[in-house]
Amino acid sequence: MTPEQERAALESAVAADPYDAVSHFALADWLEERGMDDEALRHRTWTRERQEAEDFMDRFAAECSREPSDYHPDAVVLDRGGIIAAAHRYLDTGEYFVCLGFDTPTIAWSEMDAFWRHFEALTGKSLSDKGEGHDDDGWNGGGGRFVSCSC
Repeated sequence: MTPEQERAALESAVAADPYDAVSHFALADWLEERGMDDEALRHRTWTRERQEAEDFMDRFAAECSREPSDYHPDAVVLDRGGIIAAAHRYLDTGEYFVCLGFDTPTIAWSEMDAFWRHFEALTGKSLSDKGEGHDDDGWNGGGGRFVSCSC
């Protein structure tokens, strides 16, 4: 088996079950043996909690994404990095992320506790880390709800 085939097989095992620690660690060993230390470290420090947080954030971003249109000109397509950046901005400045057109998805209201738990797992910051002068006066439902429709 060529090195490319070996890597592909190990990566396929991780992709087939991203919650399997053995697959992550086997890939980490293989990468480390070939001097790919940064990539190996990502797999070696993998945890189930982090995987669950990444999966949740991907789902949250996908459900909050909207393609801009004539009806929703301010809507944006989001990914994990975009939604995490918006949450950081909210914590630092209190700025709400208004991007959802006129139809805020249920997840933006019903799963904010889970959002902040997973956000903390990925970033080390929590909702209690709001910056000075942060005004969470209950507008938009309070409770760290930083996404909103544009209506």
